[in-house]
Amino acid sequence: MLQEQELKTFVEGTTNYFEVAAQQPASIGSPYLTDSPPSVHDYTGVISISGKREGVVYFTAPKAMLTVLLMKMQENDFSHETMRDLVGEVATRSPATRAATSGATS
Repeated sequence: MLQEQELKTFVEGTTNYFEVAAQQPASIGSPYLTDSPPSVHDYTGVISISGKREGVVYFTAPKAMLTVLLMKMQENDFSHETMRDLVGEVATRSPATRAATSGATS
């Protein structure tokens, strides 16, 4: 079972990533379990997690959000390929993903 500190590390890593990359804080909703398929937006990156914990982490965002994120990063290429690259980068480079992969806690 996931411990509270592990979840806190994951949430803080994600929040910090967006504060730096987007220059604005992310809002985090309450985690919950569901039997329904997850909702997805225009672009979605999925990373498999193995190690101490197994599962997946996914990042999904509408095109408008990615456009704003790219502008905050001073990028002027808003092509489909750039959007896909950005979603993959967020999913793989997020400190939260690294924490989940390593099973680390702080």
